[in-house]
Amino acid sequence: MNWYKRDYLKNMLLYGWNFARFLRLGLGIVVLTGSIINSDWLLGTLGLMLFAQAFFNTGCCGAGACDVNPNANRKGN
Repeated sequence: MNWYKRDYLKNMLLYGWNFARFLRLGLGIVVLTGSIINSDWLLGTLGLMLFAQAFFNTGCCGAGACDVNPNANRKGN
């Protein structure tokens, strides 16, 4: 692995933690633990998705496709 990829991954995992990221991590751990205890694999996939979102710092719209352009509906003055 190249040094710049390693540094990028290290920075992605160690920095940029906010409330939403901690919330996804906590919910992912709780749901994964509950799914393992109850042997519920469908719930486990949800927990794994939440955990992966916290790990990679993405949301449901990881590419930023949900952004709204405030100037899109304005007409030229």
